[in-house]
Amino acid sequence: MSRVTDIQIDGRWVVIERENAEPLRVRKDIFNRAFNRASPAADDIEDDSQLLIDIASAEKASALEAALRYLASRARTTREIEAHLNRVGYHEEAIALAIDRLMRTDIVNDARYAEEWTRARTNRAIGASRIRQEMRRKGIPEDIIKAAELNADTHQAANAAVELARKTLRRLSSDEPSARKRKTIQTLARRGYSWEQAEEAYANAARESGAHEFHEEF
Repeated sequence: MSRVTDIQIDGRWVVIERENAEPLRVRKDIFNRAFNRASPAADDIEDDSQLLIDIASAEKASALEAALRYLASRARTTREIEAHLNRVGYHEEAIALAIDRLMRTDIVNDARYAEEWTRARTNRAIGASRIRQEMRRKGIPEDIIKAAELNADTHQAANAAVELARKTLRRLSSDEPSARKRKTIQTLARRGYSWEQAEEAYANAARESGAHEFHEEF
């Protein structure tokens, strides 16, 4: 327990000076919420014991509200929410409690997010390798990524790859046959398809279109 000696406003932060303790830096909106007013003063606070309790309670509620606002536009992973709350100044405990509440109420579910992301990206002709990289950047655990991959619609993935190959072949219609094949396969590989998947998609698209490079190569 320490005596509060001074309270200073520093932009959107409140800095609480305490006797024989490190200064406490708190978001201004959280401090005001804890005291239900906008003009805090050190003279109003005898020591920091109840102050810490009130601030912690206010921050927990504020962190959950901030997370819900962040989720309003689209679904997010737990790591994305954690990074956002940390970036805007919430402390670790408040962040952890907010995420735990969101997970317990199934508002946030990384497994569901991974499956939905995999399905949406597959439909946009993005291959498994790139989808995997994207989910890693979003902080989704490896076991959840693997489960989403196992549940992926391989038939839809193959159809999307062929459709991309068709579009690429049409765009390259003026190129030489060998260049069309090379560029089409490279396009699919850049989108995250394996070389084998890219070759198969090219072969199917070329066969369907009756492209003479297919007959030359196959």
